[in-house]
Amino acid sequence: MRFPILTLTLYASLLIPVVFLAPCGVKAAARTALVIGNGDYAEAPLRNPVNDSRDMAKVLEQRGFTVLHLENADRARMRRAVREFEEILAENKGTGLFYYAGHGVQVEGRNYLLPVGADIAGEFEVGDEAVLADSVLEAMAYAKNDLNIVILDACRNNPFPRSFRSVTRGLARMKTVGSGMLIAYATAPGNVAMDGEGRNGLYTGHLLEAIATPGLSIEQVFKSVRQKVMAETGNRQTPWEESSLTGDFYFSEKTQAAGAVQTETRPDSSAAQQPSSELIFWQGISASQQGADYEEYLRRYPDGVFSSLARSRLASLTATGGQAGPPANSGPRSGAALPMGEHPERLLGTWQHKFAENRKEAYLQYSFSRDGTGSIESEEPDGGWWAERVQWQVQGDTLAVRYGEEEHTFRLVAVAADALTLLGLKGDLRDEQVVLQRVSSETASSFQGQARMFAGIWKDTWQDEGKPAYQTYTLNEDGTYLDQGQTGSEQWSEKGAWHIDNDLLVLQADGDTRKFRIVHIRDKALDLIDLSPESLGQGTRFFRVEK
Repeated sequence: MRFPILTLTLYASLLIPVVFLAPCGVKAAARTALVIGNGDYAEAPLRNPVNDSRDMAKVLEQRGFTVLHLENADRARMRRAVREFEEILAENKGTGLFYYAGHGVQVEGRNYLLPVGADIAGEFEVGDEAVLADSVLEAMAYAKNDLNIVILDACRNNPFPRSFRSVTRGLARMKTVGSGMLIAYATAPGNVAMDGEGRNGLYTGHLLEAIATPGLSIEQVFKSVRQKVMAETGNRQTPWEESSLTGDFYFSEKTQAAGAVQTETRPDSSAAQQPSSELIFWQGISASQQGADYEEYLRRYPDGVFSSLARSRLASLTATGGQAGPPANSGPRSGAALPMGEHPERLLGTWQHKFAENRKEAYLQYSFSRDGTGSIESEEPDGGWWAERVQWQVQGDTLAVRYGEEEHTFRLVAVAADALTLLGLKGDLRDEQVVLQRVSSETASSFQGQARMFAGIWKDTWQDEGKPAYQTYTLNEDGTYLDQGQTGSEQWSEKGAWHIDNDLLVLQADGDTRKFRIVHIRDKALDLIDLSPESLGQGTRFFRVEK
């Protein structure tokens, strides 16, 4: 059974355990990052920031960072994320890193990061609709941790030039807050950065490469990025940093000669091997108003990353009789996983997870119907497509999906109006966390009254024991059809009548009825799931050969 390998891409990222060696007796400093990529703007959308943020989150996770990750976030989500970021930094100290890719503007010498969905008609509204970049610096300074890094790949053209009285290019220069802080810009203050032609922006693409290079100090990382960006742009773009650092910091472990003394403090085994299950569990409960959820977290992780926050929220809930409002959080969760009934209403509809592999876009899609059936569908990076009919049910906080001889079981981490977060418990996705976006509240489209678009000849070809095989359906506008095909030495030809019943293609011949669920119809392709018992509910893509 083909199945795409999925990684977490939306809202909150997993902590991937990577072991760095620390000097004997040296306690490693924690590493925490908030990564935001905004590109889906109504005006002046950007192609690279979401990819930039995903790749940045991944490379930081691989270097021991606990990452809070947002994509296409509105102002409320960005502000909540900064607040949660500050709380974690204040608790764990160590190194904090803030990365932002997206639109940014300066107004009267102050920089603002533009959320997705910002409604800005004039310069005077920026303060109400955007996030002040200085507020991020102040939050990090307020946490009083050891070292802070701020990276802004936001020096693009102002997307609202006509509504601004004073149009100023790029971002303004910001001062570090206290010692132990570095602020990095994609280009010099007052200038504009290039967005890039490939998967990543020009600046972030070189930054990802430098961060992953072992043995580079933080100063060497940004110097390397500056040299490569300037060379690639013919000196038109010059990355810039402001620094008040007093110590050394390395993203990646230094390569040591035998007997050499390592002076860089690294995450030790207790921090670097922190099980990702802790972060997954916290994501599932961090908006809960049930004290039992925080008690369970503390029972499992009494000295965990979020233990102080859990105790604080538990105390608040106890003091108010469990009526406290939901705490700030940055993920797509709507609370702890709760028993939801056999076929919970909130799961009904179609959910999709988009991902990229070898720079090729692909997706996985589930559709859940009220009767406990539905479908699974995937467009793979190599262009292949498959779909199958599924049976599904929920017991407590567990979702079971069965199709063919396969079974996948998930824990329902969170079910929101527009996002479904699952943790694989059994099957190909075991221990993987997947975030799916709602495509529709319906499980399938209705094609009632649209029979004419199906008329034509549709053909599927394949290999049967090394020999070519085929099947064609000729769907005539008068409601008759011809089914012809050959596999091996067997040939067939059958005539009958056809019609469309909502999302079903129904074929009737000699008293027999065969039904197909219509997944998609395009000008040149028709995707169907055979609902007959002998087919095991498998999907087939037919290509149009003649209208």
